[in-house]
Amino acid sequence: MISKLFGSPARKIAGGLALCTVAVAAQADPISLQGACRLTSIIAGQGQCQLEYSLSDAAFSASIKSATVRVDNILVHRYVNDTANPVGQSIIYVSGSTAVSCGASHLITAFMVRLGVGMPNEKVGTLPAIACPPAQ
Repeated sequence: MISKLFGSPARKIAGGLALCTVAVAAQADPISLQGACRLTSIIAGQGQCQLEYSLSDAAFSASIKSATVRVDNILVHRYVNDTANPVGQSIIYVSGSTAVSCGASHLITAFMVRLGVGMPNEKVGTLPAIACPPAQ
């Protein structure tokens, strides 16, 4: 009696597939670039600023051949995947931090090459300049 109330199994499966298809299509670009600037100490004269960055993949769909992260156009992170045995969903390994000057704005840019033959180097994520707090 309960199975008749909720519909046949075929209709349940078809409805579930339709919902999954809509959810994946709604995310145009699942790869995002994030950044934050933190003061390492609140003791006067000892504070330094650390700029943290990370590339994330909401759908866990991107396998990349290589990635670079630049802060103020200075290379701070380079990731190169193994060519013989590439790691799948390797974008989760692209994160880190670097020391920057306090009281200034810094721009983070990231580029990646997806796994495959002849894939282009593409800029990923759109991130405005990040303002770091002034030193104490």
